[in-house]
Amino acid sequence: MKIFKTIGMVLIAMSLPANAEVFKCKSAKGEIIYQRSACTPETTQGLLNIKEMTPQEMEEAKANLKAEQEEEAANDRANVEAEKQRQSEQERQEKLDLERRGIEAREREAIAAQQRSGGPGRGFIYPPPYGSGGHY
Repeated sequence: MKIFKTIGMVLIAMSLPANAEVFKCKSAKGEIIYQRSACTPETTQGLLNIKEMTPQEMEEAKANLKAEQEEEAANDRANVEAEKQRQSEQERQEKLDLERRGIEAREREAIAAQQRSGGPGRGFIYPPPYGSGGHY
């Protein structure tokens, strides 16, 4: 995202008339420095020729900048929407987890209550599973 802003600033700067000279200075260590004033005697100097943009190039640069800004805005909107969906899904999952834990807790309570009462079937008489009277 920041690269688009940097490119935009460069394009805007390039669209302005270039009247200033820029000096390219190379130090004894090999470092290259760009500056507005002349280089010091202990550095090697080079003068850069800055080409002015034609009106057509300026319009193209502005159109490119606008397109990049629109694309960046669209990407930002998509990222915001994706984050909202992710957050919504996370909240839904947390709600389901909470419900699941509640159900599990109620099941544990029911099992514990059955165990305290002696379990199911105490004091009850059940008929045999094969039917009444034992006839087939």
